[in-house]
Amino acid sequence: MLDNAYKPKRLSGEERFYSSESLSLPCIRDFWQWAFSDLLMNTSRGVLAEFLVAHLLKARGSVRDPWAATDLSLSDGTQVEVKTSGYLQAWPQRKPSRVQFGSVKTRPLSPDGVTYEGPTQYLADLYVFCLFAATSHQSADFLNLDQWRFWVMTREEVRETATDKGFMTLAHLQKSDTREFTAAELAKAVEDAIVRLERE
Repeated sequence: MLDNAYKPKRLSGEERFYSSESLSLPCIRDFWQWAFSDLLMNTSRGVLAEFLVAHLLKARGSVRDPWAATDLSLSDGTQVEVKTSGYLQAWPQRKPSRVQFGSVKTRPLSPDGVTYEGPTQYLADLYVFCLFAATSHQSADFLNLDQWRFWVMTREEVRETATDKGFMTLAHLQKSDTREFTAAELAKAVEDAIVRLERE
Protein backbone atom coordinates (compact mmCIF):
# COMPACT_ATOMS: atom_id res chain seq x y z
CA MET A 1 0.00 0.00 0.00
CA LEU A 2 1.17 3.52 -0.73
CA ASP A 3 2.23 5.90 2.03
CA ASN A 4 -1.04 7.54 3.14
CA ALA A 5 0.53 10.21 5.35
CA TYR A 6 -0.24 13.00 2.86
CA LYS A 7 -1.70 16.10 4.50
CA PRO A 8 -2.72 19.08 2.36
CA LYS A 9 -1.41 22.46 3.41
CA ARG A 10 -3.25 25.76 3.14
CA LEU A 11 -2.02 27.81 0.21
CA SER A 12 -1.87 31.60 0.13
CA GLY A 13 -2.62 31.86 -3.58
CA GLU A 14 0.70 33.52 -4.30
CA GLU A 15 2.58 30.22 -4.87
CA ARG A 16 3.77 29.97 -8.48
CA PHE A 17 4.09 27.02 -10.79
CA TYR A 18 7.72 26.44 -11.70
CA SER A 19 9.85 24.60 -14.21
CA SER A 20 13.50 24.00 -14.99
CA GLU A 21 12.80 25.65 -18.33
CA SER A 22 12.48 29.37 -18.92
CA LEU A 23 8.70 29.84 -18.81
CA SER A 24 6.37 32.59 -17.65
CA LEU A 25 4.03 30.68 -15.33
CA PRO A 26 0.93 31.64 -13.34
CA CYS A 27 0.33 31.47 -9.60
CA ILE A 28 -2.20 29.32 -7.75
CA ARG A 29 -4.60 32.28 -7.45
CA ASP A 30 -4.74 32.41 -11.25
CA PHE A 31 -5.77 28.75 -11.27
CA TRP A 32 -8.47 29.35 -8.66
CA GLN A 33 -9.87 32.26 -10.66
CA TRP A 34 -9.89 30.18 -13.84
CA ALA A 35 -11.43 27.06 -12.27
CA PHE A 36 -13.87 28.36 -9.66
CA SER A 37 -15.17 31.76 -10.73
CA ASP A 38 -18.48 30.20 -11.83
CA LEU A 39 -20.04 29.68 -8.41
CA LEU A 40 -23.39 28.74 -9.94
CA MET A 41 -22.01 25.35 -10.99
CA ASN A 42 -23.33 22.69 -8.61
CA THR A 43 -19.85 21.42 -7.77
CA SER A 44 -18.60 24.91 -6.89
CA ARG A 45 -21.77 25.91 -5.02
CA GLY A 46 -21.51 22.93 -2.68
CA VAL A 47 -17.91 23.68 -1.74
CA LEU A 48 -18.75 27.37 -1.33
CA ALA A 49 -21.57 26.52 1.09
CA GLU A 50 -19.24 24.34 3.15
CA PHE A 51 -16.75 27.21 3.31
CA LEU A 52 -19.38 29.73 4.39
CA VAL A 53 -20.78 27.44 7.09
CA ALA A 54 -17.28 26.59 8.30
CA HIS A 55 -16.52 30.29 8.62
CA LEU A 56 -19.81 31.17 10.34
CA LEU A 57 -19.42 28.29 12.83
CA LYS A 58 -15.63 28.69 13.31
CA ALA A 59 -15.17 25.02 12.44
CA ARG A 60 -11.89 23.18 12.89
CA GLY A 61 -9.40 22.79 10.07
CA SER A 62 -7.78 25.23 7.68
CA VAL A 63 -8.21 23.06 4.56
CA ARG A 64 -11.29 21.21 3.32
CA ASP A 65 -11.08 17.41 3.59
CA PRO A 66 -13.40 15.84 0.98
CA TRP A 67 -12.61 12.33 2.31
CA ALA A 68 -13.69 12.97 5.88
CA ALA A 69 -16.76 11.14 7.18
CA THR A 70 -18.52 14.49 7.60
CA ASP A 71 -17.96 17.94 6.13
CA LEU A 72 -17.10 19.89 9.28
CA SER A 73 -15.96 19.32 12.84
CA LEU A 74 -16.79 21.95 15.47
CA SER A 75 -14.56 22.86 18.41
CA ASP A 76 -16.56 20.61 20.77
CA GLY A 77 -16.28 17.64 18.41
CA THR A 78 -19.78 17.95 16.93
CA GLN A 79 -19.79 16.56 13.39
CA VAL A 80 -21.68 18.60 10.80
CA GLU A 81 -22.83 17.72 7.29
CA VAL A 82 -23.58 20.56 4.88
CA LYS A 83 -26.08 20.09 2.05
CA THR A 84 -26.71 22.72 -0.61
CA SER A 85 -29.27 23.53 -3.28
CA GLY A 86 -30.69 26.46 -5.21
CA TYR A 87 -33.30 27.58 -7.70
CA LEU A 88 -30.77 28.62 -10.34
CA GLN A 89 -28.45 26.57 -12.52
CA ALA A 90 -25.50 27.50 -14.72
CA TRP A 91 -27.41 26.40 -17.84
CA PRO A 92 -30.49 28.03 -19.48
CA GLN A 93 -33.73 27.42 -17.55
CA ARG A 94 -37.41 27.79 -18.37
CA LYS A 95 -38.30 27.93 -14.69
CA PRO A 96 -36.55 27.74 -11.31
CA SER A 97 -35.33 24.30 -10.29
CA ARG A 98 -37.09 22.25 -7.63
CA VAL A 99 -34.99 22.53 -4.50
CA GLN A 100 -33.53 19.14 -3.61
CA PHE A 101 -30.66 18.39 -1.27
CA GLY A 102 -30.09 14.80 -2.35
CA SER A 103 -29.49 11.99 0.08
CA VAL A 104 -28.12 12.84 3.51
CA LYS A 105 -27.26 9.20 4.17
CA THR A 106 -23.76 8.06 3.21
CA ARG A 107 -21.63 4.94 3.52
CA PRO A 108 -18.76 5.14 6.01
CA LEU A 109 -15.17 4.61 4.95
CA SER A 110 -13.44 1.42 6.01
CA PRO A 111 -10.89 1.72 8.86
CA ASP A 112 -8.05 1.87 6.35
CA GLY A 113 -9.77 4.79 4.61
CA VAL A 114 -9.55 3.15 1.19
CA THR A 115 -13.05 1.80 0.50
CA TYR A 116 -16.64 2.41 1.59
CA GLU A 117 -18.33 -0.33 3.57
CA GLY A 118 -21.67 -1.20 5.08
CA PRO A 119 -25.11 0.32 4.45
CA THR A 120 -25.78 4.02 4.09
CA GLN A 121 -26.41 5.79 7.37
CA TYR A 122 -26.60 9.17 9.06
CA LEU A 123 -22.98 9.87 10.00
CA ALA A 124 -23.21 13.48 11.22
CA ASP A 125 -24.54 14.82 14.51
CA LEU A 126 -26.02 17.92 12.88
CA TYR A 127 -27.10 18.78 9.34
CA VAL A 128 -27.05 22.27 7.88
CA PHE A 129 -29.15 22.73 4.75
CA CYS A 130 -28.13 25.75 2.68
CA LEU A 131 -30.34 27.32 0.05
CA PHE A 132 -29.05 29.93 -2.37
CA ALA A 133 -32.45 31.60 -2.64
CA ALA A 134 -31.97 33.92 -5.63
CA THR A 135 -34.51 33.30 -8.41
CA SER A 136 -33.07 35.60 -11.09
CA HIS A 137 -29.72 35.24 -12.80
CA GLN A 138 -29.56 39.01 -13.15
CA SER A 139 -29.79 39.66 -9.41
CA ALA A 140 -28.03 36.53 -8.14
CA ASP A 141 -24.98 37.33 -6.03
CA PHE A 142 -23.27 34.51 -4.13
CA LEU A 143 -21.24 37.03 -2.14
CA ASN A 144 -24.42 38.54 -0.67
CA LEU A 145 -25.29 36.36 2.32
CA ASP A 146 -28.75 37.94 2.41
CA GLN A 147 -29.48 35.68 -0.57
CA TRP A 148 -28.75 32.53 1.46
CA ARG A 149 -31.07 30.67 3.83
CA PHE A 150 -30.16 27.93 6.31
CA TRP A 151 -31.88 25.15 8.24
CA VAL A 152 -30.31 23.17 11.10
CA MET A 153 -31.43 19.72 12.17
CA THR A 154 -30.14 16.99 14.46
CA ARG A 155 -29.60 13.45 13.21
CA GLU A 156 -32.91 12.27 14.67
CA GLU A 157 -34.81 15.25 13.25
CA VAL A 158 -33.42 14.46 9.81
CA ARG A 159 -34.28 10.80 10.21
CA GLU A 160 -37.88 11.73 11.03
CA THR A 161 -38.16 14.25 8.16
CA ALA A 162 -36.31 12.74 5.19
CA THR A 163 -37.56 9.89 3.01
CA ASP A 164 -36.71 6.29 3.92
CA LYS A 165 -33.67 6.52 1.64
CA GLY A 166 -32.56 9.74 3.27
CA PHE A 167 -33.54 12.20 0.54
CA MET A 168 -34.40 15.74 1.60
CA THR A 169 -36.14 18.53 -0.30
CA LEU A 170 -37.21 22.06 0.54
CA ALA A 171 -40.76 20.77 0.86
CA HIS A 172 -39.63 18.35 3.58
CA LEU A 173 -37.95 21.17 5.49
CA GLN A 174 -40.98 23.44 5.21
CA LYS A 175 -43.26 20.70 6.55
CA SER A 176 -40.99 20.08 9.54
CA ASP A 177 -40.85 22.00 12.81
CA THR A 178 -37.50 23.49 11.78
CA ARG A 179 -37.47 27.18 10.82
CA GLU A 180 -35.15 28.87 8.36
CA PHE A 181 -32.29 31.07 9.52
CA THR A 182 -30.19 33.86 8.10
CA ALA A 183 -26.39 33.77 8.03
CA ALA A 184 -26.27 35.97 11.13
CA GLU A 185 -28.57 33.53 12.99
CA LEU A 186 -26.80 30.33 11.99
CA ALA A 187 -24.28 30.04 14.85
CA LYS A 188 -27.02 30.44 17.50
CA ALA A 189 -29.22 27.95 15.63
CA VAL A 190 -26.41 25.40 15.77
CA GLU A 191 -25.88 26.05 19.49
CA ASP A 192 -29.59 25.37 20.07
CA ALA A 193 -29.41 22.22 17.94
CA ILE A 194 -26.50 20.92 20.01
CA VAL A 195 -28.66 21.28 23.13
CA ARG A 196 -31.42 19.29 21.42
CA LEU A 197 -28.83 16.72 20.35
CA GLU A 198 -27.78 16.16 23.96
CA ARG A 199 -31.40 15.37 24.86
CA GLU A 200 -31.80 12.70 22.17
